[in-house]
Amino acid sequence: MKLMLIGQGLNREAGKRMRELKPELRAGYARRISLTGAVGRRMAQLAGISFFSYLRHTDRRNLLDRCPGKRFPCAEAFRRAESMREELCGRRVIFMGRMVATAFGCAQCGLLKWYSGPDLCLPMEAFAILPHPSGLNRWWNRGRHTSMARKFLREAFREVPSWYFSPSPSRAERRGS
Repeated sequence: MKLMLIGQGLNREAGKRMRELKPELRAGYARRISLTGAVGRRMAQLAGISFFSYLRHTDRRNLLDRCPGKRFPCAEAFRRAESMREELCGRRVIFMGRMVATAFGCAQCGLLKWYSGPDLCLPMEAFAILPHPSGLNRWWNRGRHTSMARKFLREAFREVPSWYFSPSPSRAERRGS
C-alpha cells in the first residue's frame, strides 16, 4: 500500500488558483496538487527517488484546501482531520509538521520515528512526524537535521515494496516516441 503524506495546506499560489476554480472542481484540484510543488520535489530528493516515483507511489493530502496563512486555523484542521480518519485505516502515514500531527491527536510524539501498536491514536498501521518542510521552518537549516530526515525518508521508502519503484520514464518514453 502506498505511503500517505499529510501536509497543512496549499501554498499561496495554489490557493489563489483554487479560489479561481468553480466550487465543484476545487476538491479534485486540491487532492491532485497536494505536496507536489517544491515540497514534493524536496521529499523525493531526500528519499533518493525520482519525483515521478514520489508522485506515483505516495498518496498526498492536505488538511486544508487553502493556504493556512500566518495563523494556523486549528478548529478547521481538527474538523478536517476527523473527516479523514477512514482514509488512514491500515496505512503508514507521515504527518508533515507538528500542527498536522496535533490535529490528528498525535502531537506528543517525537520526530522522525515510527509509532505503531499502543502508540496509535488513529486506526492506521503506523505514523511518523516529519518537521514541516516549508522554507520557514528553521529545523531544516541544520545539516545534521537534514541528514536525519534523509535517512528516515530513505528507510520509509525502502519499506515500500520494490516493485512500486520503476525507473522514471525517459523524455522520449513520455512523448511516446
